[in-house]
Amino acid sequence: MLLAVAVGAASCVDENYDLSKLNTEITVGGDSLTVPVGETAKLTMKDLLGETSLDFLQKDADGSYKITVSDQMNGSSSLPAINTALDLGGLAPNVEIEIIDLTDVASNPLIALLPQNNEIALATYLPTVSDPVAIDTNIQVTVALDLPEGVQDLSKVRFTDASKLTVSLSIPNCPLTDGELNPNITVDFASLLQIAGGGSINLSALKLTKANSYQASQQYSVQELKIAAGDFNANLHKLSLDKKVTVTGNASVTNPKTTPAQVVATGKLKVKVAVTLSNLEVDEVEAKVAYDLAGNEVTVELDDLTGAFGDNLEVTLDLYNPSLKFDLSTNLGIPTNVQATLLPWKDNAPKTAEQVQVNFTMPASPSATQTVTAKYFLASHDEGRPAAYTYLAADIASLIKMMPDSVQISFAVSTDPTQTAVLEPAATYNFNVVYEVNVPIQVGEDFRVALRDTLEIGSVGKYIALAEEAAIIGSAENTLPLNLKLTVNFADDNNNLIALSAPVQQTLASGKADGSATVTPLELKVKFADKKAAENVTKVILAFEATSGGVTRAVKETDYVQAKLAAGLWGGVTFDIKDLPTGDGNGETH
Repeated sequence: MLLAVAVGAASCVDENYDLSKLNTEITVGGDSLTVPVGETAKLTMKDLLGETSLDFLQKDADGSYKITVSDQMNGSSSLPAINTALDLGGLAPNVEIEIIDLTDVASNPLIALLPQNNEIALATYLPTVSDPVAIDTNIQVTVALDLPEGVQDLSKVRFTDASKLTVSLSIPNCPLTDGELNPNITVDFASLLQIAGGGSINLSALKLTKANSYQASQQYSVQELKIAAGDFNANLHKLSLDKKVTVTGNASVTNPKTTPAQVVATGKLKVKVAVTLSNLEVDEVEAKVAYDLAGNEVTVELDDLTGAFGDNLEVTLDLYNPSLKFDLSTNLGIPTNVQATLLPWKDNAPKTAEQVQVNFTMPASPSATQTVTAKYFLASHDEGRPAAYTYLAADIASLIKMMPDSVQISFAVSTDPTQTAVLEPAATYNFNVVYEVNVPIQVGEDFRVALRDTLEIGSVGKYIALAEEAAIIGSAENTLPLNLKLTVNFADDNNNLIALSAPVQQTLASGKADGSATVTPLELKVKFADKKAAENVTKVILAFEATSGGVTRAVKETDYVQAKLAAGLWGGVTFDIKDLPTGDGNGETH
């Protein structure tokens, strides 16, 4: 009966109390509910560039990343040949200077009466024989030297140490059987030659006596050929000299003796001045020249650089101030103009429109045995330049920005025809370059590169789908000198993206100049295009697009970005209690 009453009563319950029609939906969280999502790893340069790229990077003492490529190239060049043998035909002749006229002695009747081979004192018959005889004459000298066409002007010709000049004194057909000739004679080469000790030679020490058979000579080092305005014909590339070597002074004979036969046969006593040159070779030429030396080139492979960034998304490698250092050395005795051309190659083709050219000068070496060095620093900004280097503005950043596979560096070297050069005909000239490409990972305003991280969030998706309004909240720490645009996407277990009604993005401020972190609060509103599909969310994909943050320092190995996230569910989560898990009494949950 109780059962029947109960059944009857149940069938007659007021609908207001009908539990089968009770609203079983409940709201959890009140105004809001926060569901932890997790935090990313500290994303560093290793994540940005990839593991293999770190072998290509070096670190400064402070841990700043940079890329360095260095090498050297050597080249040699011989200048056009210079005839090192001079035509000195005009110096070969000699001059004979009369000292005593024996004609009067020969005509003296007493001479004919004397035994012809008996020695006599000339002073007995010619009292003026010991008086100094004035000398003032000259030797006409012509010199010719052909030079290469590149010589624009010639100012000096220097000779090798082996080049010698010999001045000889003698009495031709000497009538003297005794006595001494005193040559107070000066031979002046000043208009033609520089000789060790000066341009003039005094021959007083070359006394002519019976003991030296009335012959004596002295040798001098010839140092230089004197060249005056008008001596060099630039049109004919020829040096033509027509100079006088003067012979001045006086000479006298002390206690001269002879025989009547010699007096009659000789007629006049003369002294012969003869100039000869031996081993006369050109060692150096000072001139203004216009030559183009053999070019040099080298290829700098940058595929490691492009490979370092090539696997990342939307890369624009705008680096703030990459630089190229040149240490150029040469033993060339000519001031030179140098044009360096940096030609990028990409995809096996030269990119001529993007090439960079710079012009600079090299000083002359004082000798082919010495090397001079010039140091140049090529960059967009005169920053980070070593003190010993000269800055040259060059847009190296534009070459790196296009991410070439290689850069071909070529040098065109030409002499400066406005400056006097020193040429050494026998020398081989070297032009050596030590170069170093430095690429600090210090970004420019157009820098773009992307990296990402994925968080596994389990079954949070079923709650996000129930939220009236969802957001990703939390904070992000950033020490990188880069602004980072954070884009959030959601995916299921199979990495399929769950469509959103609008992009979920926020920009994280760059790290500070001192390397400390900037913390940016995060609040990214999330609205799914299909709330049902949102139930499948198990992953949050964080994509960071790195751009210039205006902090001009290089990226360091310790720099990182890290996000700490939660899912904010505004208005709480409303769900039906009928969907809650239930127990079956056997310990199983459904």
